[in-house]
Amino acid sequence: MGVEKLLNTMIYVMNKALYNLMGDTSKAISRVSSKYLMDYLISQKITESGEDEIGEEELKRIVIEDLGLCDDYKFYENGEYVVLEIINPVVKESLVQLKRENIPIVLSPDKILMYMLCKIHGYKATFAGVEYDQENNRVIWRCKKL
Repeated sequence: MGVEKLLNTMIYVMNKALYNLMGDTSKAISRVSSKYLMDYLISQKITESGEDEIGEEELKRIVIEDLGLCDDYKFYENGEYVVLEIINPVVKESLVQLKRENIPIVLSPDKILMYMLCKIHGYKATFAGVEYDQENNRVIWRCKKL
């Protein structure tokens, strides 16, 4: 099994299990996970920055070059939302399947990235939804600004 297939399988299984065990309270896991991800990146010497110091350019390099999660991403405001478009994402099959089964996405590298970008840019936001644009091969995450 390739790394991409393994990652999608693990994301699917973990989300389904967490939601079945914890219900709606499982949604807080993504926000907390963003801190643990930063700690892990520092411990593995992927970044030398502290949690509050990492900039978007370094984060982008890590996500694209070191972790290989996508070809690129765009983060921007759109009215009352902040939007993260993941271009040519590795993680998509698991998200599509979870959505098909009406299971909320609790844990995903993309969702964690969204929370990290919100923190970098000073947004207080809450998860609003995710969709997969098959035609353009993009996963689009939205958070409502608070």
